[in-house]
Amino acid sequence: MSEAVKVPWAAALEAKYALLSQSSVEGGTALELLQTGLAPSTTRNYDEKLNKFIRFCDRSNLEALPASLDTILRYIGYL
Repeated sequence: MSEAVKVPWAAALEAKYALLSQSSVEGGTALELLQTGLAPSTTRNYDEKLNKFIRFCDRSNLEALPASLDTILRYIGYL
């Protein structure tokens, strides 16, 4: 991704989600979406929702990314 489209706090997000982004293509894509020039409130909302999903997976002993269909369906049921 071009540095020109990254938000100023992209490096902090990369550090925070380093393991997640390296775990799968989907994890890398999620990080890239968080790092793009979205409105701060949008980025914050994405970040909060991703953290909520990761916490659910951790508590449920499920692999967050790549998420299986079973994991997604369980999360939808949880919501």
